[in-house]
Amino acid sequence: MLSAILLAHRRPSGSLKGETVARCFSSLIDGCVNGVIADAILVGPPDHFLAKIADEAGCAFAENLDPVAGLREAVEQARYERLLILSAEFGLERGLIDELRDLLSFGDPADSYILHVEPDTLFTRLFPNLATTAGLITTTKLIKKYTHITQPNDLAKKLKRKSLTSRARRL
Repeated sequence: MLSAILLAHRRPSGSLKGETVARCFSSLIDGCVNGVIADAILVGPPDHFLAKIADEAGCAFAENLDPVAGLREAVEQARYERLLILSAEFGLERGLIDELRDLLSFGDPADSYILHVEPDTLFTRLFPNLATTAGLITTTKLIKKYTHITQPNDLAKKLKRKSLTSRARRL
């Protein structure tokens, strides 16, 4: 099983809305029902709407102004060794849960995997593995080395990883 960590700090490109974070959580429900995702931790700044969303979703809230400290706290709170780290501005596609189930059953537990955003330009349609990184599947042991990096794109560059076939969608 996986522990999901949702990164909900504000982006330089704009603010992250409560509705977007809630929709990200709703994309995890299928994984919870199918026994792939066991728990979730929301990482974000002290904010009333994030605390309320975490409470309504029944998950932990790593509340910290510093994204690095928040990620470290979330990794410590995770109940399972395998992690799904996902930027809260993206949602999971339906096929990803089946792919994750297969990875957990048959994949190498030491491997890390990158989850790309679905292609939205001609370039990313031609080269889908160059699309933006929405999240990672990795282990707590590996991520503890890089908790000073909080953006999935930057984390993916540091970890030896494989790309998933399934994609995430921008919410």
